[in-house]
Amino acid sequence: MVSTKNSTLTVNKIGDFIISRYPYCYAVVLMMLFAERAKHHRPEGYPRQYSYMTIGALFVFGSMIVLRIQRPLGFLLCAIQMLLHSYITHTSKQIHHGEWLSIRMVTRNLAVIGAYLMLASRTTEKLPRRSNIHFLFPLGRYIYGLFLICYAYSLYHSKEDYRAFTKLVPFGSVLVFVVVAIVALGGVCFISNTRVRTASQVLLLVLSFTTLNFEGSINYWTKQKFVEYWNHMAILSESVVALGVLMVFF
Repeated sequence: MVSTKNSTLTVNKIGDFIISRYPYCYAVVLMMLFAERAKHHRPEGYPRQYSYMTIGALFVFGSMIVLRIQRPLGFLLCAIQMLLHSYITHTSKQIHHGEWLSIRMVTRNLAVIGAYLMLASRTTEKLPRRSNIHFLFPLGRYIYGLFLICYAYSLYHSKEDYRAFTKLVPFGSVLVFVVVAIVALGGVCFISNTRVRTASQVLLLVLSFTTLNFEGSINYWTKQKFVEYWNHMAILSESVVALGVLMVFF
């Protein structure tokens, strides 16, 4: 019993570590993405001042979280920053992603935004109820549930994702239907706040497997589908944050 509790706490701490350090990771990924585009003489897609401000803000917000200086505010600011960056990315006239890639990017953005809103509420911490920002937790939970439903929908309806899944994942032509059903049901659990812990435990196993085989196949996406290397790393890193959320609720 004690061993199980200790194991659960360890998984929770790993999830919190992944989410809280992600602003640093994302800032580095953005810098590398801008460098990659400059190397290949492609437009960054953002005003230069915005790029500097975004990277700087991510380092500041990440430091607030890691150093526990107004940690809930740091999480909230990260959520707002990710929302703003996602909006600018997908409305920029200089960046042209295919529809299937845009959907994958937006879907993973939802996972990160939901994660930060839930942690900003402080509901996952052992604190008196008066210390919590109550409305942020259900909002973050709804957004994360929406991520799961969008993930399942795009996996089934996107020709690119469906084809890649059946090709990259062992027994993918059969497992795709199982994964879609489990992830969609998990999304319903998060949105309805029903058996969230059980859903998190199942989803952690399923999404870890799919992330490793599906999004972890870097050569396939960058060499065969011509996704920018660091753009794919951004998608992959956001998928890891999505797993971090499940670890927090494990």
